[in-house]
Amino acid sequence: MLALPFRERQKITEGNKVELYLKDVFERECAYKIEQEEVEFIQTGIETIVQRIADKILDNNTLQESMKVKFEKYFTGIVKRSTKNVFGVGSFYEGTRNNFPDEFDFILTLFCCEGTFEEYKQFLLEASVFNTVSDTFSQKVKELSEVDKNALIYTASDPKSQRKLYFSEYLRQHGPATWLRFIYESESNRKKSDRCRLCCSFTYN
Repeated sequence: MLALPFRERQKITEGNKVELYLKDVFERECAYKIEQEEVEFIQTGIETIVQRIADKILDNNTLQESMKVKFEKYFTGIVKRSTKNVFGVGSFYEGTRNNFPDEFDFILTLFCCEGTFEEYKQFLLEASVFNTVSDTFSQKVKELSEVDKNALIYTASDPKSQRKLYFSEYLRQHGPATWLRFIYESESNRKKSDRCRLCCSFTYN
């Protein structure tokens, strides 16, 4: 068997070193520091509580009607409540967030509007209209999420488990987004803060 030239062996050795270095960096800096089961618990807990908040918003007829009136000024077709309304978006759902899952993004669709592209374009040009809707939405999220915090708790199905995730506080409104804070408590009583960004939207066809 012929031996590889010294330079070829050196290249392979250097390549192996680089590979080991990158693997070490990934394990130390990028890989989740918690078990996948724990990640799934946090994800399910956040999604469950956000859906409960969304249901409170959509069940509030006064809010629904006040926002529906604003949409009907621009769309000549039927404006109806959206059926599937909460969508997870952003780095966590794209699989590009490689550290502790402490930030989640959701879009809540309020209405499905029947109208033309011109009507849709005109609606977008009137940015202040949707800003008003976002402001109303964010204020209502703040009010409703703080009415009954006991309903905004997610616990493990196993009664022996001490894990839980719960809504902590309304943080702020930034543009169309409403920021909320959640707290995750592990079985070792370690607490971790999670932030959630919730944006209202609508669809048209």
